Amino acid sequence: MEALFQNFTAEFTDRHLYLRGKKYPLGALCVEMLRHSELVEKGEAFLPEGRALEFEVRRGAFTSNDLDAIRTYIFDILKTYRELKPLQMFQTPEQIGNLNALFNEDIRTVLQSVEEKPFMESEEAWERKFPFVKYPAYQTCYENTVRALIHISRMLLGLPMDFRFLFNHIHPIADAYSCDEKHTTEMLLRPVFNDLKANAASSLLSYTEIQTSKGKTEIGRRICFETYLDLVFTDYYEGLRCGHYPRKCIVCGKYFLVTSGHEQKICNGYSGFRPKNGGRMYSCKQYAALKYKTRAEKDSPVTKIYTTRRGGIRQDVNRGNITEEFAERAKLLAEEKRDRARRDPEYANHQYEKEMRKRPFYAEVERHMQAQREG
Repeated sequence: MEALFQNFTAEFTDRHLYLRGKKYPLGALCVEMLRHSELVEKGEAFLPEGRALEFEVRRGAFTSNDLDAIRTYIFDILKTYRELKPLQMFQTPEQIGNLNALFNEDIRTVLQSVEEKPFMESEEAWERKFPFVKYPAYQTCYENTVRALIHISRMLLGLPMDFRFLFNHIHPIADAYSCDEKHTTEMLLRPVFNDLKANAASSLLSYTEIQTSKGKTEIGRRICFETYLDLVFTDYYEGLRCGHYPRKCIVCGKYFLVTSGHEQKICNGYSGFRPKNGGRMYSCKQYAALKYKTRAEKDSPVTKIYTTRRGGIRQDVNRGNITEEFAERAKLLAEEKRDRARRDPEYANHQYEKEMRKRPFYAEVERHMQAQREG
């Protein structure tokens, strides 16, 4: 059961965080928390029962009959929050076995012996019913069980409340236009964050050597955290210290971690948009570039002249001044001249506007149609 006490242990270096040997940039856990906003609503269902169970466990008032409720609650928590990286540590067969060991029949019998002792006629009667209490290991087993359950209650029973607290206080900051250290310092000095910093429960286990993927060695601080809240909040502050902070992508609306460039507003993910003719999904950067290009083209003088001419053609068709055949040929010629003006700045600056005036333009359309009929 001692292995359960190391689940929220992480190694911190100058710019990275290591969880069970996996490397993440500082601030990654905070961004992951913001991306799973749906867990705030899902966690509401756990809050009433979680508060009651956590209170009972922490004051040592739980009984052997409560073990089933605690076990069910813990495994429901692990299932609901399984996407969070710190909670994935509990998903290994070894850790599942450690958790199940807390709720086996032997532990239940030990707790039952403590509950029934005050109601027995004598010490001898109690020892006859529970013979194992004579052995020195009995008291140690009971103390370890209670200590492990109290520790697990801090880590998991209160996790929905911790997640909601973090999301509700960091989410408004991450949605701000600038979420770097300069702009968030004033917000982070609010009383709620000062209280959280003062009450953070963690302990420095040791300084350790970490082998990087490039074969280099880094010196990191191995820290054990009692709760998910303490781990993510420390990750958030450490990220701000080295210039990493969360921001919301203006294209897909998802949160991403800014590690360089204070004006970065677009993430490296996919936008969810595809070309009209099918094909691969646009990345957020590709989609933003496409939208910028479309907007720039829409505001350019070339596009404005083309739009004006198309409007004139439509009006003349409605008034009966030109035929449908003439209008279709005029539209094609207008598109050709627009595309040429976009490719050739010399043509756009000196000839495009003159050729797109109504009289010379319609005269050219007539010449094209005449040539087509004679050809």
